Amino acid sequence: MEQTNITAITEKDSKEKTKGLPVIDCDLHEAFTDLKVLFPYLDEQWREYIVPGSWRPSGLPYGRLTPGGYAMVDAWPENGTIAGSDYSLFKKQLLDKYNVKKGILTGIFWPSDSNTQPEFKNALATAYNDWQSDNWLKKDKRLLGSIHVNCHDPIAAAEEIDRAAKNPQMIQVMISVIPEALGKTFYHPIYEAAERNNLPIGFHLGSAITTVLGNTPYFTEWYALRIQNYQSIMANMIVHGVFEKFPKLKVMMIEGGFSWVVPLMWRLDATFRTFRREVPWLKRLPSEYIRDHFKFTTQPMDDPDPKHLMQMIEMLGPEMLCFASDYPHWDFDDPYRAFPTIMPNEWKQRILYDNARDFYRLEDMED
Repeated sequence: MEQTNITAITEKDSKEKTKGLPVIDCDLHEAFTDLKVLFPYLDEQWREYIVPGSWRPSGLPYGRLTPGGYAMVDAWPENGTIAGSDYSLFKKQLLDKYNVKKGILTGIFWPSDSNTQPEFKNALATAYNDWQSDNWLKKDKRLLGSIHVNCHDPIAAAEEIDRAAKNPQMIQVMISVIPEALGKTFYHPIYEAAERNNLPIGFHLGSAITTVLGNTPYFTEWYALRIQNYQSIMANMIVHGVFEKFPKLKVMMIEGGFSWVVPLMWRLDATFRTFRREVPWLKRLPSEYIRDHFKFTTQPMDDPDPKHLMQMIEMLGPEMLCFASDYPHWDFDDPYRAFPTIMPNEWKQRILYDNARDFYRLEDMED
């Protein structure tokens, strides 16, 4: 990769060049006010499940840790509904405030996390996708959707991908990060359907995610250690040969950060060189599969010395990163304040816009 003199750009020049750069935000959390909003999209047999005290999605077992709970204080609508549920506030605080060309919706509801009957989870996935389309995508052409599936039923998930992919605003398949070996052949129908429809897989933090110790007593531990799940899924998919079987499949790792990627690449490559006879179906180094098939969102970014952060990005390569604000969550990243002022403007352009445009094949959607 061509070396850049990262100290050559002054703080003043950096701020002037950054202002107004186009943005593709890869992680926006739309929300519903109540599960009953899915009623119009569910058959009667499933509507009966959504009554007080009957069923609700699972959630992390932690109390209120920030002034705004899971969201920024000012992201809560004045009418008292859920943060992320008000399109007008979404538009005001993010889409219009910044030069957001496209914003990718990832939701706060993932059917795979729900501890209920598989058929109900399948119905919830279909209902959510249709609700998302009607209540968000149709309101703003800047918004793009994610196809939510119940990954525990790969055949049904593949059928849902084929159905929902007919909407051109649906640009990825969403799977919550779960403690499962997602490289196993059991899950391959999902990857086959994604590849068939030219859609990447988006793995996003979900409520089922744990550490090797389970849900630790303190959120501080859980928040810092959740990257174990992203590491395990990526390594598992590579070692099981997913990308030899599906050579066109792409994966976006969302809300997992990126500082862990390079050390894992080193470790996987070293291990592969020693034990490659165990996995003869792998034709390349694990790091090569990572560079060809994966991208990583920036949020949540670690906060080392700016020079060290720049070194981490340089080792990984700025072409591997896509910007994510995580709006409206408490750890929201402002696209124009998230990066060190010493970062070259061409890197910011890549991370804020170019990489996601190319990864999601959004050239035809540009204004």
